[in-house]
Order: sequence, then structure tokens, then C-alpha cells
Amino acid sequence: VSGEGQLGILGIGEGPGKNEDKKGIQFIGEAGRLWQKYLDPHGIDIHRDMHLDNGVQCRPPGNRKPTSQEVSYCRNRVRNNINQLRPKFIWLLGETAVRSFYGTRFRNLTIARWHRLCIPDQQTGAWVIPLYHPSFALRANKDKNKVAMFERDLEFAVSCLNLPPPQFTDPASLVTVVTDYNQIIEWLDWLLECAEQYQFAAAIDFETSNLKPMYSSAQKIWTCSIATSGTQSVSFPISYTGHLMHEQERHVLQKLSRVMGHPNILKVAHNLPFEDLWTNGIMGVSVNGWHWCTMNGAHVLDCRKMYSGLKFQAYIKYGVEGYDKETAPLMTKFHEGTDINMLDTLPLEKLLRYGGVDSLISMWLYMDQHPVLTNPEDPISGAWTLTMGGLIALSHATVLGIEMDQLYYMEATRSLQDRMDELLTKIIRGKVAIEFRKITGKPLKVVNKDFSAGDLRVVLYDILGVSKVKTTATGLKSVDAEVVESIDDPWAKDLTEWRKMYKILNTYMAQFIREISPHGRMHPFFPMHTARTFRGSSTNPNFHNIPNRDEEAKAITRKGIMPSHGRRIAAVDFGSQEVRVAAILSQDAKLMWYCSQDDSDIHMDVTSRIWAADIDLITTLIRFHSKSGFVFAEIYGSFYVNCAVFLWEVSADLELKDGISLRQHLLNQGIISGPANAKAKYKIKGKMQTISRHLYQFIDHVKQIEKWFWGEFPGLREWQTRMVKEYQQTGGIEMPFGYVRNDLLNNNKIFNGAIQGTAFHILIWCYIELHKYCQTKWRTDQLGQIHDEIVYDMADGEIQPVLNTTEDVMTTQVRERYDWINVPLVIEPEVTDIDVGWYYKKPMIKENDVWVYKPVTAQ
Repeated sequence: VSGEGQLGILGIGEGPGKNEDKKGIQFIGEAGRLWQKYLDPHGIDIHRDMHLDNGVQCRPPGNRKPTSQEVSYCRNRVRNNINQLRPKFIWLLGETAVRSFYGTRFRNLTIARWHRLCIPDQQTGAWVIPLYHPSFALRANKDKNKVAMFERDLEFAVSCLNLPPPQFTDPASLVTVVTDYNQIIEWLDWLLECAEQYQFAAAIDFETSNLKPMYSSAQKIWTCSIATSGTQSVSFPISYTGHLMHEQERHVLQKLSRVMGHPNILKVAHNLPFEDLWTNGIMGVSVNGWHWCTMNGAHVLDCRKMYSGLKFQAYIKYGVEGYDKETAPLMTKFHEGTDINMLDTLPLEKLLRYGGVDSLISMWLYMDQHPVLTNPEDPISGAWTLTMGGLIALSHATVLGIEMDQLYYMEATRSLQDRMDELLTKIIRGKVAIEFRKITGKPLKVVNKDFSAGDLRVVLYDILGVSKVKTTATGLKSVDAEVVESIDDPWAKDLTEWRKMYKILNTYMAQFIREISPHGRMHPFFPMHTARTFRGSSTNPNFHNIPNRDEEAKAITRKGIMPSHGRRIAAVDFGSQEVRVAAILSQDAKLMWYCSQDDSDIHMDVTSRIWAADIDLITTLIRFHSKSGFVFAEIYGSFYVNCAVFLWEVSADLELKDGISLRQHLLNQGIISGPANAKAKYKIKGKMQTISRHLYQFIDHVKQIEKWFWGEFPGLREWQTRMVKEYQQTGGIEMPFGYVRNDLLNNNKIFNGAIQGTAFHILIWCYIELHKYCQTKWRTDQLGQIHDEIVYDMADGEIQPVLNTTEDVMTTQVRERYDWINVPLVIEPEVTDIDVGWYYKKPMIKENDVWVYKPVTAQ
């Protein structure tokens, strides 16, 4: 340890550099000098005001990053230094320091998760402040986004130096455990009597037998805890094995259902959809009075990954940790032959106290979040209102569930497995496999779900004789999917198809089969706390992770997703919404013009220029690749080289409607020339590579298209510049609904997050408004939002009223509510026939004010 530590700060870095190792003084190298430069304006001298240490004592060979084992060897030394110095503040500089300090206390120890937090740590009695290491700013060089993040983090750390020593409260001591049946009923009656007189917030937590009550009829709520203040939580058993008699259990559930249904009890939960689903599933009632979700509150305040969980929040906010050590393993360990977890094997007193701490910390979080997220002077209050409205509406979709054709999925699974078996037999027993055994002396076989990289190198380069060599970061010949899929050989094609079938079966189909309940429905969650762009998502199963582009995979996975009996599935999304949102945010005049013209199509116009082809010759697929590979790529911060390489790979061999390939068409137009096998050198992704001369010429052509594009849309370019500058100055990008994305972003994520996040927020506002119609005016229900579509379980006879109102809400009402949406919005509905699966939905258009199926046209 070096430094005087006059301000009571202990700075822990990674490991000593060459100079530090030689002199025994920390942070005297280039990174240390840069760190001092950034601290000079704050009057802090790192060698005078801090003690300085490192996560590892010895300099790693080659100045590499220390291994986990090396960090663990030095952990006791670092801990002893902390105990001797007793610092007021501990600055953890970089991921190695975080791993050194926390060890096995937490799992995810990435610096992205931990930086810029001021944590009251009970073990040391200090404020712990993880920060990016100064070498992060040193390596960033000209990356102004990273340098600005580093500088802001330091300013934050300095701002914390006036804090008094942290104070700690033991939440377990504030939990009242009630196990007597009569006392449970008495307390619930008292709660209901209070609710008759006034409103109050109550944080509620269930400990349950599984993730969802619909998994089987045997599911139970083991215990419940309710915190009505920051100083007390009452925790009591419900269906904990062997405690209450059946009639007593039933009576407690009846009382609790009244609590959950009372509008004056403002319900708070950490992950609201969970308690909502279990209330419906076990008690058979809908919750009335949902008021707050502290998990989503944490996410709205800070959107970084792995941040909003209750145990993490408990530690970083209040220094509370480790109280789930006994319960966590039992949540995913099940009684033999059942889907009932083993929480009921934990002594009742312990389980009740654990649940009580959960609800109490939820109440603490609510009390901290409420004044911030409801401040009418702060735009974030609008984001919070939207989040809560969306969360409640989407939770209703989770409760309703989606009808599934279980027999179809069982038969499709068998068919897929048969196809995979046939393909695998050809792969491991054919001529290639025989040659492989001759060369290696071993059989060709699947290891850990696929073939090993070493075996594939032998097959691809030694047996199949692949000449085009792509290398990995370590210099080995690549055997990734891109390489395999580019090989024109039956063995490679069989492997590609086998992998595709494997993914359909084990990634997509398996999650459906796993989640179908005994009554034939799935109940996916639609969380709003996971996406850093503040978009929606879905889990258990992940509906956002089912194929949407590959037609075969799309058909296999979607055919068994059904409407309720006698109904249709209807899906409605916006048309060209990302372009429209880009126009709204940038106010680019030309882009706004495109959005205002019914017969205009920016993607088709750009595609026509890229391929120098008449619009009438361009197919849907060619347009699609140009849309994603150029228009959106440029809007989201890419540039002509990457765009050209992508477009050449996916489109050059596609045919125009006249049957001529795009490659040949470019030759005919004189845009590319010369023999097809001619080569050229070009720098791609930082490396000089040998490419075809045709691609070289195409890159130059796309460079001119890029110049034209930004000449057409200067307002869009100006918006990009403003957004980057705003991010570097403030550390976040603010979206129109009040959300602020404040994690470490490159330019691509700045633009992408602003556009895609805002597009989703417009959609979820519409979803909330349409949910009101489902609740009061229609028999039609909402099934959720999937791939940015609002999905309905549409009652027979309601096509016209539902689509008319949906159009009004999504194109008119939302613009009246938010006047900054100053370009027209359009919808693109698709509807199935009655009792037909989601895959078979068909586009609808309006003719003479009546919605009809759109005639099928050639692509």
C-alpha cells in the first residue's frame, strides 16, 4: 500500500505496472498520471489524499489482466489492508478490483453493472464506489463517449466525499412473524378495517412453490408478507406444508383475496406481474389497486443490465446482503417427481423472516423511489406513468394466457427429431466422416450439442478443401456459421440444416412445450425492466425470440399458437414506424415528407439507387435487405464499407423480377466490371483484407450512395450530432416520454436506443388505451405485445369495431395526446380465420370504410 490517505480514501486498482512494481508505489505510470489529471480540478492528490492498493500484488506477465485465481490468491492481503486502514471510502478501480473486493459475495461482477454506485458496505463500514480504471480512459483514446463516462464517474465519486459514515438497519429485526391462525385472521381483519377508513401503501411479497401457479394444480403460496411502513413487516404462512389445516388455509386465502381486491390498499411489489399472476391463479381474483413496482422503478431510474433485482438493490441501497443464502437453492430444487420446490423444507420461522425482509426492502425502495418518479417537474414522471400503465395491462395478458395446440407441438417435435436423426446419420457416417477417421483415427461425433471446432477445421479445410480462409481473433482458421453456410458442398449443407433444426427444436419448441399448462395455455410474462432501451420483452417463454424471417422456422413455431375457441388472432403494428420516429426526433424535412406521402417508400427509393434498378424490378426481399443493411444501418451509425459488404453478401446473387441477378445487373450497368475472379485489397473492420474486385467497386459505389443519402437527409445527420453531444455532456439520452438511458453507449446505441425506445413507448401507450376497451366495451382480449405488435384474441364479429378503434387510437388519439408526434402514423393489421393458428394471419386493408383481407400479390 502506498499513499498517505489524508481524505480516508482507499483506491484499489488492478495490478502494478512496470514502474509501480519496481518502486512499490501505486499509480505512478501513464494511467496514474491521467487519473491525477482528471482529479486535479477537484483538488485531490492521489498520493496525498488516498491510500493506494491493487487487486493483485505482483505484476502479471506481459501486463495482462489478472486471472480469477490470481485475484483470489491476493484477496486476503487486500482484505487485511482494508481492516488495518479502516477507510471511509473505498474506490474500486476497474473490474479486477471489484472481483477482488467482492469475491464470491455476488455473481455478476462486471464493472458495467457496478460503476458509479455509492454503496454502504456493512463488512467494512465504508462507502464503496466502483469506477472504471484510469486505463479505461487511456485505452479509449479518441472515444469521447468513454472518456466522458470516466470523467463523470470521477465527479460522482468526488461528490460522495462529504457523506457521513453509513448507518445500517437490520431488516430482519423489523419483521413480525405470525404463525397462529387466529392472529393471522385478526391482523388481516385489522388491515381491512384500516382500508375502510383511509388509503395506504402496502408492499406485498409471496413465497411460492414455482414460478407460475398454472404449471399444475398442486402449486401453492407458501407464505405471504406485507409491509405497511418502513419499520414493520408482518409475515405469515398460508400453504406451508403441515402448518395450517385445510379449512384454515382456505379462510386465510379468502381474507387475503379481500386485501388484494381492496382499492384503498395501494399495492406495492418488487416484480408486480408475479404477485398479480399468483393472486389470480390461487385466489381466483384480480388485484385492485396496483400502485407501484419497485423493480421497474429501479429500472426506470437506472437501466443498466442486472441492476433491478431485489437482492442487488438491497445491497447497493441499504447494505443488506446474504439473507437469501438458505432460500435461493431451494427455490429451484424440487420434491422428487413433482414441480413443487423445496422452500417448505426450510424451517417456517426462517422462511417467514426471509419473506418479511423481502417486503420490507420493497417498502424501503418504494419510499425512496416515489418522490423521484412522481415529481411533476421531472420528465421521468411521465416515463413512470407509462411504465406502470403498461405493466398492469401486460400483466392482464399474462393472466389470460395464450391457447396452444399441444398435440401439434408434440407431433412437430417428433418430426423434427426424425429429420435431425436422418441428417446426423449422413453427417457422421458418410464419405466425409470416413475420410475424417482416416486422417484423425477417431470417429466424427457431436460433442456438447455440436461438433468441436478442431474437428470442423479438419473437415472444412483438410477434407472439403475450403480455400477462403477466415481467421479467428487468435489466428486460427474460422469454422463459424458464416464459413459453413458459404460452402457449396452437401456435407456443409446437411450440417447447416441440422443446426437449424436443432435450434428450432431445442430453443424455440422446447420452451413452448415446457410452458404449456395442463389446461392448454401458456402464460408468458411481458417484463418492462430488462431492455436497456426501455422496450418491452417477454419471458417464459420468450416470444420475442421466435423466428420471424426464416419462413420454415416461422411456420413450425407459430402454427400451434392458437386463438381461444371460436376466435381469431389479430396482430396490429405500425407501418414503417422506425422511419417515422426518426423523422419525429430529427425533424428532417425530407424524411417528414416521405412519412406524409401515402405512395412514398424511402426504402424502395434507396434500394433502387443502390442497385441502379427500376422500382418495378425490385423484389420484397431485395428491398428488405437494403432497408436493414443500408437505411437503418446508416441511421443507426454505420458507414458505407460495412453496408456495402453486408449487402454484397446477402443480396448480390438475388434475382430481380426479370430473372437477372443483382451482380449481373451491376455488370450490365457498368457499376462493376472486369473478371469475377479479380482480387483487390481493402481495409474492412480495421484489417486489410483480400476481396473480389467486384466488391471493391461496389464499396466505392455505395460510398457515393451514402454521400447522396446524407445530402438528402441533412436534418437526420444534425440530429445524430446533437444526440452524441448531449450524451457526452450529460451521460444519458433523454427520450420524449421522459426515459433516460444512462449506460455506456457507442454512437450506434445512442441512435438505436432513442428511435426504437420511442417507437415502443408510442406502441405501449396505445396498448394501454386499447386495454381499456378490452376491459369495458369488447369481448376481445389482448394477448400481449410481440415483435412490436399488439396481439388480440379477437371475438367473432368484432373485426370491424376492434380494428376501427385500434386505428383511431394508434393514428389519431396518440397524436392528439402527444403533439410532438407530428407525422402521420399508419397501422398494418393482420388477422387469422376463426380457430386458425397465428402463422396463418393475413394482411387486412380498408376498402370503403370496411376492413377486408388484402388480395395476395406477387412478390
